[in-house]
Order: sequence, then structure tokens, then C-alpha cells
Amino acid sequence: MPLPLRIERTAPDAQREQYRITLGKVAQGLIVRKGESWERGVFAVGDVEPRLPEKGLAVRVATPRIDADAWKNFLPEGATGGADNGGLALNVVTLKTPQLRLFERDYNQVDVSLRPRDSGWQIGLNTREAVGEVFWRSSGEGWVEGNFKRLIVRPATEATDDASSLINTLPGMSLSVDDFHLGEKALGRLELKARNDKGAWHLDTLNLENPDGALKGKGVWTQGLRPQTRLDFELTAKDIGKLVDRLGYGDTVRRGKAKLTGDLQWNGPLTGIHYPSLTGQLAVEAEKGQFNKLEPGVGKLLGLISLQSLPRRLTLDFRDIFSDGLAFDSIESKLSIRKGIMRTVEPLRISGPAAQVEMRGETDLKAETQDLQVVVRPELGGLAAVGAAALVNPAIGAAALLANTVLQKPLNRLFSYRYHVTGTWADPLVDKAGESVQEVKPEPEDASKPMESKP
Repeated sequence: MPLPLRIERTAPDAQREQYRITLGKVAQGLIVRKGESWERGVFAVGDVEPRLPEKGLAVRVATPRIDADAWKNFLPEGATGGADNGGLALNVVTLKTPQLRLFERDYNQVDVSLRPRDSGWQIGLNTREAVGEVFWRSSGEGWVEGNFKRLIVRPATEATDDASSLINTLPGMSLSVDDFHLGEKALGRLELKARNDKGAWHLDTLNLENPDGALKGKGVWTQGLRPQTRLDFELTAKDIGKLVDRLGYGDTVRRGKAKLTGDLQWNGPLTGIHYPSLTGQLAVEAEKGQFNKLEPGVGKLLGLISLQSLPRRLTLDFRDIFSDGLAFDSIESKLSIRKGIMRTVEPLRISGPAAQVEMRGETDLKAETQDLQVVVRPELGGLAAVGAAALVNPAIGAAALLANTVLQKPLNRLFSYRYHVTGTWADPLVDKAGESVQEVKPEPEDASKPMESKP
């Protein structure tokens, strides 16, 4: 059943006419005409007062839900503040709603105002997810300039497979955010600059900084027969433990500093890595930290690196070294990636007070499997290592300590063990490959020899 439309005409004074328009209980309008021109007007939708602006046309909306994506293409590309043909120029749009759909994202408890500026729109945002000012111009390749006190970006509820179309619609942008969140993760201050140039979206600047670390990056997302993304980055951690906790991996590492650099490319959009085509280089350095005891299913790759998944599969008793968390003085490696397979260019070396670990081989990042050769050298060179000998004979203990120091820790090499690790990150298969040097055992005494008499 159509809504009833009603129009009332009144004359507030000799020069003006006023028209009041109502469409049932859904919308109402008020337009003032002076002579041959419309002076000002307002249209109100929902539970909002039709308050007249000082000039031009105002649109005020207050409804339980607004789908701005369905309406944004109908907005003019800015306004001139007047109209040569006697009509009204759109001057301001205000939106109040518990839920707003905009740019394929949902925003809650929304209070938004839009005003024309420089052939575009100045947008004031005050929502649960975003507080700040945005300038938006849709002409040309498009441009977005934003300054936010807070911005929470949640994953899009609908994914698109048309990467080429998405590149064409992405505008250039310059964003500054004091408090940036990706979902539930508080990531700190964000600076982002990008441009859309002939079907390629160039990420010229990406800076993300918080008290625990910083990310710097740049890249490009190109279209064509096969859309491709390239990304160069440097991630530094002032405190590894606090940074990985901030990223959602819980209490997996304590303390430590680190730097991870990479040059990566893959087929597909910037918004998600396509592991079967992922190619590039990585370099990692870390120092002065400790892997915490990990719960099953948490930090599967960290669990593999820290060897916590190995003790229950080893005949040797390394539980005191790995199970409760491996402390490290340094970690370093250089890695290559080709079609989603990551290989060691230089071995992953972990040096710590309890053990030296060296890993070589490859891991499938998509399937989360590995084929690794692991060498474990328990640290036996300190006072604790020769403590037993010292208890038996102080002279032997002192000699062992001196020899181990002068000869560059031969005891460590004496007790070196090799393992072949396959299977998955969550459930590795470990085969003992043998010791690099067999433990030297004392020869049995010859029973035919007479025992020496002691004084």
C-alpha cells in the first residue's frame, strides 16, 4: 500500500513561500522559496527533526540501519554552494544510526556529517569504530585523506574474487591514525600513503608503530591477466614477547629483540597472501629472549622452532631444556620462498645458555608441513657441566673446565644429536639420525690384570 503524500503551502511573509511535505511517518520536508528561487530546504528521514540549514539543502537521516554503499553513487561530486538554475545545492548530510554499512564494512553507534568541499566531501565521523575527519573525492582515480584519533578496521563480511575490479575502485589515499586496530588487535599509530595509477595501486608508505615494535613497508598491487602483489617490509621488535602478544599469539615469548626483513610477491590481491604462488626472501635476527611453554594449537610454527614439540618424541631427556621454554641469546637465519615452500639459505641457528640448535631444510607454508634436519648440542661447557666430575675429584673437574674452554667446548660437540623432522607443524614426526660424535665410555677393566694395591 503506497504511503500517503501530503504537501502544504504557507506564506510566512510577502516575499517567501514555504512548502511542507510529509510522506506518511517515514519522511518529511520543508522548502522555502523566495521569488523565483528556492532559498533553502531540508528533507528528514526517520526519527529526526527537519531543521532548516542557513542555506542550501540539508538531508538528515536517523534510522535503525543505513546502507551507504547503496547510496554513495547517487551523491554529486561536491557542490558549489549555489545553483544557477534556481535550484538548491546540497549543503549538508547528517546520518545517525546504530548501524552503518560503508565501503563493505559495518560501523556501530554512528554520527556522521558530510559537507561539500573542493569538488569532494568533508566527512566527520564519530562512531564506535572511527573518530576523525575524512576528505573524499570520487572524480578521477578517487582520493581519500583521513585524520583519525581512533580507527578499528574489521574484515569485510563479503569477499570478492574480482581483484581487477577492486584495484580499479580503490582510490589513492593518505591516512594518519593515532590509535589503529585491526579487528581486536591494537597496533598503534598508522601512516599510510597510496596512489592508484593506471590500474596499479602503489603502496608508497606504510608505517605502523607501537611501544613494542614497528613495521615499515612499501609495495604495489598490479592488475592484468594475473593480478600480482609485491611487498617489501621491515619489522622490528623492541620486546618480542609483548609484540607477539599484541598480535594475538598470546604469551609465547618472553623479552627479546628482533628484526625481520622481507621481499615478497604473490598472485592475487594485497588483502590476502596466496601461498601456492608466494615467492621471495626473508632474513631474521633475534636476541636475548625465551620461548614460553606453549599450549597445544597455539603458535604452531613457534612450537616447532622452539623444539617444544620434540621432547615427548625423543629418547633423550631434553625436557629440562625445551619443554618449559628455550632461552636464547641469539637467533639468525636467511630464508628463501618459492611457490609457498620456504627453505633455509643459511641455517636457522639458535644459540642459548642451555643448547645450540641448527635447522636446515624446508617447510610448506600452505600445508604446514616440514622436512628439516635438526642438530641439537646441549650446552655442557660451564661449571654445571663439569660439576659431577668436580664432586668426584676437584682436580679432574678443573682440568675438564680448562680443556673445554681452551679447546672451544669439545664437550658440546661430543654430545651433539641429529634429528630428521617431518610431518606437520602441529604433529611433527621425529627420527633420530644419530650422533655426530658417539659418547666415549670407559673401557671395561681386564679381569686378568691384578688390581693395584693402594697404600
